[in-house]
Amino acid sequence: MKAFLPFAVALWVPSLLEGPRPAQASSSLAQSFEQFQKKVKEFTETVVEKTKAAITQIKHSDLPSKTRTWITENIQKVKDKVESTFKKH
Repeated sequence: MKAFLPFAVALWVPSLLEGPRPAQASSSLAQSFEQFQKKVKEFTETVVEKTKAAITQIKHSDLPSKTRTWITENIQKVKDKVESTFKKH
């Protein structure tokens, strides 16, 4: 929540600096907050959708299995090296 608030303010401040547009000149502060809330909601929904898509893509890729195989092979190499270096006579 702490990280979200500065981000939300950073999105909202530039709209205040632009000043009112002719069509928005009569809009109230409450309407501005409603529009801001809608924009933030759309942004968060987009981020959630993209995150879910990325996670799904990673789950369906062969990256996890390749990584697991690589780690297992390298651990075995280290074990073999340690055993050959410190053989009991």
